[in-house]
Amino acid sequence: MAEENGIASGFVGMFNAFVDPAGLAKRVPAKLFWVGPLVTVTIIATVCSYLMMPFMVQLSDVRIATAESGAGST
Repeated sequence: MAEENGIASGFVGMFNAFVDPAGLAKRVPAKLFWVGPLVTVTIIATVCSYLMMPFMVQLSDVRIATAESGAGST
């Protein structure tokens, strides 16, 4: 069976890196092999940042309220 060098094989190779390093080494010279992992990491980081936004807003509100009231200052 012939190997495909498309986007799907790039994703499979990315997750298969620790199981089959030789298979990853075959895919590394492929054109634009880095795009799949970059897109995956970007999507995951964006989703995590979006989901953490309510916590960060609440934390900043608490810090502002603490700074305005003078609590915690020495």
